[in-house]
Amino acid sequence: MDGASHGLRGLMPDETAHLVTRAHPWRLICGAGPCMLSGVGLVAALYCQGSGIFAGPLWSASEVLLGLLAALLLVRWAITDAYPWWYTLFIITDQRVVRTFHGLTHAEQEIFVGKIQAVRASTGTFWQWALGLGTVEINGTGDSQIRFTDIAAPRQVAALLLGLKEAATPPTVPSLALIDDPALQAVLDDLAQPEPLPAAAALPGDQRRHWPLSRAVQVPLEPDEVVLGVVSRHWWVLITRARVPGLLLGAALLMGWLTLWAHQ
Repeated sequence: MDGASHGLRGLMPDETAHLVTRAHPWRLICGAGPCMLSGVGLVAALYCQGSGIFAGPLWSASEVLLGLLAALLLVRWAITDAYPWWYTLFIITDQRVVRTFHGLTHAEQEIFVGKIQAVRASTGTFWQWALGLGTVEINGTGDSQIRFTDIAAPRQVAALLLGLKEAATPPTVPSLALIDDPALQAVLDDLAQPEPLPAAAALPGDQRRHWPLSRAVQVPLEPDEVVLGVVSRHWWVLITRARVPGLLLGAALLMGWLTLWAHQ
């Protein structure tokens, strides 16, 4: 568990931690992009001057500016990316879900497992999908919400939360007072029997789970939840969004064909 001794200072005596983690280091790499580009530019400028390709006071001044820019971007990355990444922990125990920040300031959000209403796992970008990253959103009672951003294996984390929620929510059986009249009690017991619900009808049309729709149903489901169908947007939406690139590609092909035809 990453940073366990730092993030579990408020652990209850009978509480067991199942997950203690930070956001994936890929988030640091993404935030360091401008800093790395400026560093590469500075190294290239120093190499050009040292090899004699470029020289002069103007080139030396540009190297100083590039060095200052790289230093400022490095400080900015340390403050806005590295500092919150290191001190922000996502914790899941058998009793609570906690998002904690222990830096110069202290902030903590928590939702008890028994008060979880919904858990959603999402992957926003292609790189997140390729690296197995995503966001887990936990909604609790009273409009409480905690987001685990850019964590590894978001679907497994969501499944863990749903399992803990199910284990922490015992079935409630209402206690009814018995009636002295056996005949009346028998009638009440007969009326209290639940009637079987009608089977839900599947959505009309072809709802086979072919790729890429098969990815849509790989989500944690409740024990009594049934997938009735998988729906995607119409293919016409893809065509309307691709009209500008399609027109540019068609124009380029037409210009190429006209150029070849003119040289024949």
